[in-house]
Amino acid sequence: KSGFFTSSKMAFCNRSIHRQLLARSRHVVMTHFSKWTSSQKIRAEILFEKYPKLKEAYDVSMKLTQIYNTNKDKGVALTKLALWYNSVEKLEFLERYKNQTNT
Repeated sequence: KSGFFTSSKMAFCNRSIHRQLLARSRHVVMTHFSKWTSSQKIRAEILFEKYPKLKEAYDVSMKLTQIYNTNKDKGVALTKLALWYNSVEKLEFLERYKNQTNT
């Protein structure tokens, strides 16, 4: 696997491979990491290394998934949801996006 990873990383420098990575990563970023295949794990590692803000957004979305999957008590879930929302508001790239849309 390390040979495959190394060759994938080296191939990533090629622009066509870069487009391929982005196209094939749509499913990766919409799927829980526990359900990734070994090739999706490699793809995600390369993708998140190249785009750290995407990794940050993915992690935040997985926290929301965890809130809905693990909390049965409505009060606890609402409290955790409020904390999650606060963490989303603190994301730097969302602040830039809000500023761009308001001008």
